[in-house]
Amino acid sequence: MSQVMIKKAGDTSIKINWMELQNVQPRIINYELNSWQKTLQNKLTTSYLMKNLKSKTAYSFKVRAVNSCGGGPFSTANIYELQ
Repeated sequence: MSQVMIKKAGDTSIKINWMELQNVQPRIINYELNSWQKTLQNKLTTSYLMKNLKSKTAYSFKVRAVNSCGGGPFSTANIYELQ
């Protein structure tokens, strides 16, 4: 899975992006975005806007592709602290 990219999107929000995987068979049916073992999104999109975050708090994110065979390996966890 490609690297997760995180950017500040506002005072209490961040935008999380990752690259779409190409030429995967069977085809990808969704991407699973997790933070601290909790699924945030399970869709066929490559971005997520996370709102209402607390400043000076660390957040961890990882993503994986899912196809009809199941979920692939998660990306390396990215830790982001909102300033």
